[in-house]
Formats: sequence, C-alpha cells, structure tokens
Amino acid sequence: MRRVQGTRGWLLACPESQKHVRGTLRLLQTPEEMPTDSRGIGYLAIIQLKNGIDKYWRKTARNAIREQEKDLIRSRSIESGVNEPDHRLALQLSVVIAKIIRHEYPQGWPDPITSILEKLRQTSQPSSNPVHLSRTLLVLLYVIKELSTSRLQRSRKSLQSATPEIITALSLVYTEMVSKWFSFLQNSGDDEGGALESVEQSLLALRALRRLIVAGYDFPNRHPEIRELWGVLAAQFGEILAIIQNESTRIHVQPRVMVEKHLIQIAKFHVNMARDHPAGYALLPDSANLARAYWGLIQQFGKTYGSQSPAPFARIGTYGDAEEKIPVQQILSLKGLLLIRACTKMVFNPAQTFKYQQPEDKEESKQSKELLRNHLLSEAFAREVMETLVTSFFVCKPLFGVLRPYSMPFLESQKMFPVWKPWILPKSAPPISCYPVSCLQ
Repeated sequence: MRRVQGTRGWLLACPESQKHVRGTLRLLQTPEEMPTDSRGIGYLAIIQLKNGIDKYWRKTARNAIREQEKDLIRSRSIESGVNEPDHRLALQLSVVIAKIIRHEYPQGWPDPITSILEKLRQTSQPSSNPVHLSRTLLVLLYVIKELSTSRLQRSRKSLQSATPEIITALSLVYTEMVSKWFSFLQNSGDDEGGALESVEQSLLALRALRRLIVAGYDFPNRHPEIRELWGVLAAQFGEILAIIQNESTRIHVQPRVMVEKHLIQIAKFHVNMARDHPAGYALLPDSANLARAYWGLIQQFGKTYGSQSPAPFARIGTYGDAEEKIPVQQILSLKGLLLIRACTKMVFNPAQTFKYQQPEDKEESKQSKELLRNHLLSEAFAREVMETLVTSFFVCKPLFGVLRPYSMPFLESQKMFPVWKPWILPKSAPPISCYPVSCLQ
C-alpha cells in the first residue's frame, strides 16, 4: 500500500512536462502485464495523458510530446483500447484515442479508422471475446463524437469520406445484436448473460449510428442505405415500445433500462434529423406518419399526466433528494413534442442559410414543405394539438419538496404558507428542497 500511495503521489506531484510520460507507459502496457493492485495508478496515469493531449500534443506547445512517444502511442493505443477489460480505463482510453485522431487524422495518422473497422470485423465474429466487441464499439463511438464536433472543415470532410464504410460495418453489427436480444425477449430464452451483452453492444452501435448519420451526410435522404436503415429503426421503435408497454412481458431491471435506452436513442435520432436536416427528414419514408405516431404517444401520456390518480410513470419526483428516474413515456413524449415543433418550424419558420443551394436542394426544400403541410400540419391537427396541450399538460401538479433554510424568507415574503393557489416560481428564486409544499391540483 505504501508503494502504491508513493507512486500516486509521484504521479500527481511530478512536473507538468513529465506527467504525460506516465500515461504513455500505462498505454504501452497490456492488461496482462499490469498488476492488479496498480489499476488505480493506471487510471490516474491515463487521465494525465488525456489531459496532456490538448496541452502538449501540438508541436508548437511548450514541453510538447516527442515524436517517438507519439509514434508509440499511435501504434499501441487502439490495441490497448480494444483489449482493456476494465470499463473505466477503457472509457478513458477511448477518449484519448479520439483526441489523438482529432489532432492527427488524416495527415499525421492516415489509417486509424481503417484499423478500428478491421478490429470491429474481427471482434464481431462468433468465436471472439464479446468484451472486445464492446470496447471496439466504444472506441469508434468516441472517435465519431470527436470528429463530428470538430470545427475544422478538414476533419468534417475526412469523417464524411469514411462514413459509408463505417455505416455498413455498424449496421451489420447493430442488426445482428438486436436480433439476438429481441429473439431472447420474444421466446424467453435461457442465455440471459449473452442477451445482456447483445443489448449493450447494440446500444453502442446505435449511438454511433445516430451521430454518424447526422454529421456524416449533407443530404442523408439521397443515400439508399440511410433510407433502408431509417425504415428498420422506425419499425423497431414500434416493436420495442410494444414490448415495454406489455405488462405480461417480464424483463429484469437492468435489461429493461438498456432496452428503454434504445427507444430514447431512436427518438433522439428522429429529432436530430428534423433539426439538422429538415428537408431530408421530410423526404425520408413515412416521416409524416412517424410524427403522427409520436403524437399518439403524447396523447396517451397526457391522459394520465394531470389525472387525480396518476399512473406509475407519472409519480411525483424527489426533486434532488434521491436518485430520480424519469419514466421513458415522459422522455418519448418530450421528444415527440420537439419533433412536431421542428416540423412546424421547418414549414412556417425555416432557418435562413448563407450556403449556396443547388437547384436540386431548392426543389427538395419545396417538396418537404408541401409534404408536411398536406400530410401532417393541417388545420384539424393544429386544433387537436392545442386542445390536448391546454387540457392535458397545462395543469398545476402537486409539489412536494424540501425547503432549505435560506429559501424560507423568499417563500414567506411571497405568502406561500399555506399554499392553496396556483403559482409559478420565478427563475431568480432560491432552490426549493426542504418542507412539504402543496399546490392546488
């Protein structure tokens, strides 16, 4: 213990110019070479390396990382990220790899995405270790995150050039993993551990696909593989939602949470497409029917949202006093409202752009507006939306919280004891967290 604490102290107290060296040594060690009692040291080391990438990776930086160390890190980083058994270390390694690729790809490091895809094909084989597939998907997810948020046009163009190949590989993995755990839920199989691993892997693949489709294409509706994947995700959304809402289907807590996250990711994908590619969303198959399906889900949730006997998914929250789980029906309803809002903005208040538009782009924009105006945003639908929002969601809910002592003067000045009338707490008011306060329902 004294040796471990001494090493940790040296790592934290060493000069800034030497901290990345420890991270490099950690990265060059395989999991078999690393002692079990030094996992904490490795975690600190990889964090130091991650923090040092932004400061010392550029050649012009003071105390910059030497080229020999950069070559060693690039040569072993992907292998270390794939083979790392510890989830915390694998997460940090994925961030490190993504940051390096953001700096180096494609001039300084031309083939990292090709290497990751090769690892993905190898680890997706039935005979491979399932942990390696999860780690490869995690690395690829963070690489896509970094490149999609880069401000440099060079990085965005490089990501777009590699997008079709990545989409093909990820789609195969996602379809295979979903079929495994979906058949397990339908047929009540015995391999619960394998199904849980498949749910985790398909969720990672779905997160990567969501970001890649939104950031990797300028006009996703023009690509047949995206149109096909769009239809698959829309069908899976309905099937998974039916399983979650079916009370006779018994799913344990952890698998159920992972399955619900699939629904949330698909809903995020729909909203992101409507926001970032409005014309592309409208021209994808059954986009108007998809928005109406979300509206049906919103209406169903609204029936119990303001009722006297709320449903189990409409319980009052803890307001920070305990870990609070937002029900998936509420999250999906919110995403549906955001989707309808994006469709309305697309037709009646489109975003102005200074980018030159080709005649084909202008024609697609015109077609998308006409399609949504005729098949979704009719006068009857607008009236139905307003009536449902006013009658089902503009309600005063009972508020149970705990007021901190410094919040009492504010509430006393507002004469809220006892509170028997509706009120709206101003934004500048202190947070409420201590004695029970009720408001008229």
